[in-house]
Amino acid sequence: MRKKRVGVVVSLALFCAAGCSAAPGPAPVEDPLAQQVKNSTTSTAPAQPKKQAKELAIGIDQIQNGFNPHLLVDDSRFTQTLASLVLPSAFVAGKLNDDLLLKAERLAPDVEKQKDVVFTIRYDIAPEAQWSDGTPITVADFEYLWASMRNSAGTLNPSGYRAISAIRSAGAGKTVFVDFQKEYADWQGLFQSLLPAHLLRGEAFSKVLAQGIPAAAGKFLVRSIDRQRGVITLHRNDRWWGKEPARVETLTFREIRSTVQGVEMLETGQVSFLDVSPTQTSREAYDLIPDTQVRIEPDAYTLEVVANTHLDPLLRRELRSLIDAGLLSRLAFGRDVDIDVARRNPEPSFENLRLYSLSRPVIIGVDPAREVDFNAAKTLSYQLAKYNIVTQLVQADMNELMRSQIPHGDVDVVVATNGALLAERYACPATGVLGSNQSGFCDPDLQKSIDEYFAGTVGADELATLIGQLEEEQALRTVVARDKRLEVLGHGIVGPEPKLEDWPKGLSSLHTWRIHE
Repeated sequence: MRKKRVGVVVSLALFCAAGCSAAPGPAPVEDPLAQQVKNSTTSTAPAQPKKQAKELAIGIDQIQNGFNPHLLVDDSRFTQTLASLVLPSAFVAGKLNDDLLLKAERLAPDVEKQKDVVFTIRYDIAPEAQWSDGTPITVADFEYLWASMRNSAGTLNPSGYRAISAIRSAGAGKTVFVDFQKEYADWQGLFQSLLPAHLLRGEAFSKVLAQGIPAAAGKFLVRSIDRQRGVITLHRNDRWWGKEPARVETLTFREIRSTVQGVEMLETGQVSFLDVSPTQTSREAYDLIPDTQVRIEPDAYTLEVVANTHLDPLLRRELRSLIDAGLLSRLAFGRDVDIDVARRNPEPSFENLRLYSLSRPVIIGVDPAREVDFNAAKTLSYQLAKYNIVTQLVQADMNELMRSQIPHGDVDVVVATNGALLAERYACPATGVLGSNQSGFCDPDLQKSIDEYFAGTVGADELATLIGQLEEEQALRTVVARDKRLEVLGHGIVGPEPKLEDWPKGLSSLHTWRIHE
């Protein structure tokens, strides 16, 4: 319930820093297939409403990496939100995206010609579907995402793409046939956030979208990214061909670097909504602002210590028993409120400690760009030092850790925040490429159960029980804490419901918001 507005004046220092916009990407180069389709379809922008609201400003956490929603290194709540606004998906919230696709249907294989195909999905792309530079969306964009997810390390939930054996096309690339070599029940969850292949092909997937998103096929496009000032500006996509254009002209995301800054921006109307990680006192501070609504909800991401499969199982169990989850989470997140901390493991007896007698340091890998992860890794190092266990901190981005250091056993543990599916964290590497599996562990029997889970014949609870038993035995993954999110609704937004508590989670309904006139 909204609080009655009273005369409150908050005197705070204004947040301001000089900055410059991100440089534009290279001029687009169309492949012949895309050009053929472009010549046969219209790229004329639909008529726009005469009146468009100007700007909607939203406060977010600091951006720590790039903007590729398919990489563990870039994965975050905001990255996924940005992708949903800018990039096209075959299905949205389990429903066919009928702006992008005319239809998507499952076909039985031709048993004589397709002996190794279990089923095929046919996608018919809307003739008008195009990127913001005018290039049509075609089979090339489906092929690009499929190949990248199969062949790149550190990808987010790649198993569905690894179940695909081939992609074919017809109709100048506007009809796409996707052949599956094994059953995959959640095929509607694939081809989310398609990427503009004509602009990215030839670039290492680990570097794709590191600085921005060069072309859009959603209701918005990325106008500018100013990392120094912490401002990301989206404009309404004038080449949007769908039924309903964006309800606002400009979306601005502003990094909130302190609670003081967040309070000031809400009070002065510089932002109308916040979706941020809480601090020790932020909920109390925002709750005091008149006419605001505050909501705390669980996050999808967990802070974890993942042991490498090259480390002896006995030492992995011993290492797990040394982790003080409460201390680790407090120092990593800088708070002990609005966070779900895992139960602390029993402390071992010092005289039986085998890690103490290791002839080398325990090597801890961490991505230094993620502040919480880095703080947790440093704290773990200090915790182990209490037992005279020497450690070495290896700082590398998650792409590098997943590509070489984890597979080669160059790190003993990785400290990371992870939002991948549980099944994906234990899926065996395909052709030696780690997807979301940060331990490198591979067990054929468990992989069979994982395949059955993805096929829909093993339930999530049953698989979770199997993995829980394996984790108890192997001590591969130690969950430290699950974060929570703080949302604050200020002035000027008309959302799905009058009460924030009734809104969908986070920024998932952002495309429906409008500015109060």
